[in-house]
Amino acid sequence: MIALLAHGLACPLGPADIAGPALAAGLSRAERLAHAPVLGVGEEAAQAVGHAVFDEGDHEQRCRLLLELAREDLGPCQSDAVLLCRPLADPQRWGPDGMPSIPCDEQFALGHAAPAAALLRAEELIASRTCRRVVIAAVDSLLDPLSLAWLASTDRLRGPETPDGVAPGEAAACWLVGPAEPTALAHIVAGYQPTGPRSAIADAERWLRAAGSSPRGQDWVDLTGEPWRARAWGQVAHRLGRTDERTPADGWGDLGSTTMLANGCIATRPALLWSLAEDGAAGVIQLS
Repeated sequence: MIALLAHGLACPLGPADIAGPALAAGLSRAERLAHAPVLGVGEEAAQAVGHAVFDEGDHEQRCRLLLELAREDLGPCQSDAVLLCRPLADPQRWGPDGMPSIPCDEQFALGHAAPAAALLRAEELIASRTCRRVVIAAVDSLLDPLSLAWLASTDRLRGPETPDGVAPGEAAACWLVGPAEPTALAHIVAGYQPTGPRSAIADAERWLRAAGSSPRGQDWVDLTGEPWRARAWGQVAHRLGRTDERTPADGWGDLGSTTMLANGCIATRPALLWSLAEDGAAGVIQLS
């Protein structure tokens, strides 16, 4: 088992020590996006609402700046590797040039569920003594022109005609993980299932119990307003009898591949972090 030793966050509500209380108080920085597509027609026509950290910039610029802020919030630390969680490499989103590259030791372009897979890899590296400590980083922005156009073209951008769409956000988060030690912030159990939500849901309890754990604590869920995520979570909640959920996307928007780590930065322990990627892969992380 590995442990969370430190974390850093950069999101529309600020670093972790500010964002957590802000969400608890129901605060939000949602605002009309001057550079977003106009949604709706006639009197209802309006530009999309989003949760921005920066006023402008392409995807790479935004992500590099977000990561700098998250590393600053993490503070000085020594690590042997950086595993980076990124969005899915969807050609509809990125076009012929592909997703912009960001330096790291290993990349996990698995969308919302990427942090769970990265944590399993970190556990392998630490167990084999290849690494003593590992930084799990995640970054995503749905507010660059390409991402906004992609959401609009697939009718996923929240607007007058798509009230159950996505309110785009942007964020970066970093977790420093290593062997369990007395000063750790939490112990980590992770599970990742790439074959689709049905098998992922069926395996969720098995993952936790196989690690000598049980599903307890609040559920931090990546419900972004889209019905397909709500239906999938409804199955999990029913199967495992879960009744105490938190949905931070209400306050800071859809943070994409950063969602799980961002939720973990502000979650009260014990907690379960659940996430479902657009390709159907699912991840769960328990912090205890």
